[in-house]
Amino acid sequence: MLVSKLKSNGPKLSTQSSLVVSLVTQCWPFFEQIVQRYGSEGRCAEKLCRVYKQALRAVKHEFEPLLNSLLQQLVAVFEHCFKSNYLYCASICITEFGDRADWAERLFAAITALSRSAFKRFTSIEGFTNNPDVSRRRHTQTSPLALCSHACIHDGSHAHAGG
Repeated sequence: MLVSKLKSNGPKLSTQSSLVVSLVTQCWPFFEQIVQRYGSEGRCAEKLCRVYKQALRAVKHEFEPLLNSLLQQLVAVFEHCFKSNYLYCASICITEFGDRADWAERLFAAITALSRSAFKRFTSIEGFTNNPDVSRRRHTQTSPLALCSHACIHDGSHAHAGG
């Protein structure tokens, strides 16, 4: 709500961006406590990821100083809680930063970690049946060129090393 009010009738973009980044930075310890305590509760996961999504979209690349922490948090909480909200939030990170070559490796690492968590649980039909929201969420639906290029180079280097 704060972000949407700032967008509609608040200060200029650079001031708005600084305010949003400052607010998220100051609230980060609280967000981490919320994730640790309530991260597995669907409604809480939805609301927290909505805050992250709005902040990411409102300030775009000015969110960069917080992105590593966000990706680490998303990977860790998804491993533990397995909620689709965290995949969706990761997809927003990819949408906003996936065109940047300097983020390709880190985003690819996050996708890999999220995928491993999902594949651990999707070893049988019951895994898909018991987690329908996650099985429907396609966290790699956005496929920026930088990530694809990184994946091809990364996979190619492993293929040659083994054979």
